[in-house]
Order: sequence, then C-alpha cells, then structure tokens
Amino acid sequence: MFDIEKYISSGIIEEYCLGIVSLTEREEVESLCKRYPEIRAEVEAVNLALEQWAFHYQQAPAPDLKERIFTEIKRQETDGRSDFIIRGNSIIERLKALLPSLDDVQAGELCLLYPPKPFENIYRHEVARETNVLSWVLWVKKLVQPEIHTDLIEKFLVLRGTCQVTLDEKVYSMGVGDFATISTGVHHSIEVTSAEPLMVFFQRIYLSA
Repeated sequence: MFDIEKYISSGIIEEYCLGIVSLTEREEVESLCKRYPEIRAEVEAVNLALEQWAFHYQQAPAPDLKERIFTEIKRQETDGRSDFIIRGNSIIERLKALLPSLDDVQAGELCLLYPPKPFENIYRHEVARETNVLSWVLWVKKLVQPEIHTDLIEKFLVLRGTCQVTLDEKVYSMGVGDFATISTGVHHSIEVTSAEPLMVFFQRIYLSA
C-alpha cells in the first residue's frame, strides 16, 4: 500500500517545487498529485511558502540591469566558455562530489535550507569542517566585496538565485546549477542579480594546512 505520509516527508515535494528533481521524479510527483489530494495539497502549500519567502526578500532590480545582461551576453559570445565556470550540472551529484560524506537525502536537505533569522547582506551556515577544508551554505543579498587569496582555493555551487562573478576583470553570469573554482591569485567578487538572495554551497580549501 502506498504510504502518502512517508512520501510527503521524504523531501521529494520540496525538491520538485524548487525544480531540482529529474524528469522521471517530476513526472512521478505530477502523476501522484492527480491520484492523491493530500500530495496535491502539499505541493500547493510548499509552492505558496516559497512564493511568500521570495516576496518577503524581493528587491527591485538595479536600473542598469538590462544593460549589464546584454553586455554579458555579448562578452560570452566573444570570450567563449569560461575556464572557471561549469554550466548546468546536477546539483545533488555536484554537492556529493564536493562533500563525499553527503548522501542524496542530505544533499537535498541542504538545498532546502533557509536562513534562520534576518540578515543584512551575508549569512553563513557551516556544513562541515575538516583539516584543510571548510564548507558552508552561504546566502548573499547584495555582494561579496573584491578579494584575492594566496593560500586557498574557493569553490562554490549556485543553489538559488543568480549573480555576476568578476574574475580578473572578466564578468560571468551564474545561475542555479552553475559551479565555479577560484584558484589562488585570482582577483574576484560577486554581485547578486536576482530578487531573492543568492544561495550557494561554498567551500574553501586551505593549501598551507
């Protein structure tokens, strides 16, 4: 017998509403919504909660956003594929590759995290701490100031929102599922371009540890 409550509590509905499920999983959820009113109601409730959260944190786009988007499109057409950015990979698989201790459920749960309290610009939630590797989930409302590192490598995976990343004076647009590696000596900064806060899985690998 199909266990509706177990299915609802599995996390699949939250992943479905966030758009991070596979095509097979999406078809399964939509099929079950037609068969079980309880599942359809849960999907509607989660979607409503996400909409309310997005509305609460929405920000007006910058006046020059349209111009910057078209500038970036032209830049990418002329510069070609970035050596720093990897596009469109599976979020769950990428999270597990970055932090092998995670299983599918734990990786999915990371994607569903929200800041526990209001914050001004940046909020950080530590996920794991190893000898030379620190891993966080990071939320950014506006920007990460320019910086450069000589003793560490940074990696980050976009979980929600969009941003523009400046790497050695080149600007790259990043969205959900995009992954970046920032090597030592690379001058970099991040500017959020989405109405909702940018959410990334962020990792620092210290070379001198």
